[in-house]
Formats: sequence, structure tokens, C-alpha cells
Amino acid sequence: VVILYGTAGTYTQKSPARPCQGLTVGIRIPTVGGILTADGSGTAVLSFNAPPAACGLTLQGVDLSSCAATNTITL
Repeated sequence: VVILYGTAGTYTQKSPARPCQGLTVGIRIPTVGGILTADGSGTAVLSFNAPPAACGLTLQGVDLSSCAATNTITL
């Protein structure tokens, strides 16, 4: 699972050289915040202390095996 963050908006992955071509996420210019490994039931846990500068940013996860995106959350 890749964790993306940035400002709210939309972005569609168009590069055939990158995973999940055609996927649209709810972040205008996504930045990779990290990659997590999900367990056998598909659960991945993210725990962190967000700095004050992260206030108002949007987070979203993408399952790289199925290219399914989670809902977005705003910090």
C-alpha cells in the first residue's frame, strides 16, 4: 500500500511506466509518503505524528496489487 499526500484535487496516473495507470486519486500533485505492507486480511496500519505544517493536507492510500484507492482524509 502506497501512502500519498498533498493538497486536495484530482490526479490521474497516465504514465505506462508507473503502477496503476488510469487511476485517479483525490490529491492534486501526490507525493509518496511511504509504503506499507498489508497483512493477509488486507489490513495495513499507519501511525505517525503529523507536524503542524501537515495541517490541511490530504492523505490517501493505494493498494498497489489491485490499484484500488482508499477514501481521502484531511489532516
